Amino acid sequence: GGGDGGDGVGGTITVLAGLFGGPDGLTGIMRTGDIEISENAAAPLGLGGFGGAGADGAAGQNGGDGGDAFAGVVRIGTNNGSSQFTAGNITVGNRAIGGNGGDGENGGNGGDAFGRQTAFGTFSQIGANTGGSMTAGNIAVNGSGLGGDGGAGLNGTGGIGGDSLVGAPELFTTTASAFLIGYSNPFTFNDAVLIMDSTGGDGGIGTSGRAAGGIAAGFGGGILSRRATDEIGSNGQVFGNSLNAQAISTGGLGAGDVAAASNRGFVLLNALDGNILLNNVTFADGGLAPNQDNITSYIRSGNGFVQVTGLVDVDAAGDFGLFGLAGGDIDLASLNLVAGGTILFEDPRTPGVANPDALTIDEVNAVLGGDFIFADDIEIGGNFNLTAGGRIQIGAISSGTNITLQAGRSITTGNLLAAGNISLTGMADEIAGLPANILTGNITSQSGLI
Repeated sequence: GGGDGGDGVGGTITVLAGLFGGPDGLTGIMRTGDIEISENAAAPLGLGGFGGAGADGAAGQNGGDGGDAFAGVVRIGTNNGSSQFTAGNITVGNRAIGGNGGDGENGGNGGDAFGRQTAFGTFSQIGANTGGSMTAGNIAVNGSGLGGDGGAGLNGTGGIGGDSLVGAPELFTTTASAFLIGYSNPFTFNDAVLIMDSTGGDGGIGTSGRAAGGIAAGFGGGILSRRATDEIGSNGQVFGNSLNAQAISTGGLGAGDVAAASNRGFVLLNALDGNILLNNVTFADGGLAPNQDNITSYIRSGNGFVQVTGLVDVDAAGDFGLFGLAGGDIDLASLNLVAGGTILFEDPRTPGVANPDALTIDEVNAVLGGDFIFADDIEIGGNFNLTAGGRIQIGAISSGTNITLQAGRSITTGNLLAAGNISLTGMADEIAGLPANILTGNITSQSGLI
């Protein structure tokens, strides 16, 4: 039969000011222009893993299997509290692309792709060391995984599509991810785009139809801000203009052109003992099933703050979390959210520690596929527009402009007060066999319509 494609293994690239600063306290200062790490460059600069294609089989022989692909590991920044790193724009290609299976009597299987890690920032190990920082221009990362397509079965079955999976753990995480890091010392950047999609290969077509497609595990990306790894010193600090992070998982096409299984990717802003300040945020995740590690996309703050002065635009396939914890502050000027599930106010992995008072959002426009349940009152300066496929259950709502609630089932609220219009639309609860039901406290519109 046709020969199998060779495996492609990405390398490791480390560019750190104060490389040995953690153990021995040395200070490093590094200044550079633009940094480009291209997955298409010749060794040793080539990073992403590309599996070789399987060879086609000779007459009556099977096609070869595609080679597997392993992305590399990239770490750029500082690892000492007093180190300084200044860079221009940073561009990193760190994809894993499995080889396609060869055609033959039976098609060869596509190669698997294994995503790994890319990270930038201040990786401070000793919080007592101060005065360090990292500053960069625009940042662009593509660390996606793509399984190889199965080969065609000319007189038999097609090859199975390759999977897109999480590779070996590295750095500070077991996930395939792209993160901007601020541990104690500040990390400042302009605009950042982090793409961490995961896509299974399509099954090859044989005489009886298409073979199984490859599955896709969820990858992730975002910002992490916290104290140094020794938990001493000041809060982490990350400052930027905009962040666009995407982690969409898509299974490969199988029989009947139906996509194979996929676990959702995740995107996040996480400030525990840390601060994050941005002007605009765009998040998108996707996948048919929950993330394999049960990580939802979220914004979280505890003993620090997350502040976004402009728009937070989120498109989430499942739930989206707004996790305010003790000492935290999540301050968003405007939230535009489309989610297939609901808004979580408590992380299911750490129940019982939520602090809803940590949330301050000036305007909300949300469309949810599930219920919206929030036991506390809501006070908001701008519009509060909420559409839920299920129930809406809230305490009192006070809005400086308009309130619009539309539910696929019942609506239950406390008192409603708005400077402008108030609109409520509930639907019959077919699940419980109940008619349309809207139950509220007092409704007051100061200058609009009800």
